[in-house]
Amino acid sequence: MARKRPNISISFDPDLFEALEKVISKTKESKSGLIGRILRKDPEIRVALRSEENTVKIARTCHQLWVARQEVTGFTPDPPWEKLSKKERSTSFWGVEFVLTHPDITPEELFFAWRRHKIENGWSFGKLRDNKNMTHPYIIEEFEKLPEEEKLNYRLFIKTVQILS
Repeated sequence: MARKRPNISISFDPDLFEALEKVISKTKESKSGLIGRILRKDPEIRVALRSEENTVKIARTCHQLWVARQEVTGFTPDPPWEKLSKKERSTSFWGVEFVLTHPDITPEELFFAWRRHKIENGWSFGKLRDNKNMTHPYIIEEFEKLPEEEKLNYRLFIKTVQILS
């Protein structure tokens, strides 16, 4: 059974259409193939094309890896994905979407984005992580002052999202 294709109408600027025609004539690629390839390179469009189901799978996997890392390094592990509230899952979803829309992000940039996101959502620095009181020991000013394990977590998170997307 042939898959149904959506009927989409796109209006092009004549100069853009002419440029597309030139590329198509040189590469022998179909119009839809070329347009699709161009659209998928735009980070915002890539996210729009990505399924919500896949984002959930990536966020769940990142969380499971985080819990496993906590277990093997002797930290008290966070609850499993299935026991997290929607609010608790939101940071994982936010992180995945952020990395997907910023494919060249560094661990330090992700840290500062995460920190800003937490502060904007009412979190503040606290000596202990406390979800109820919304405090976290890593809401600090400098990435370099994070423990090495935490810096590694940012590198692992980015790499996991990139591999799974």
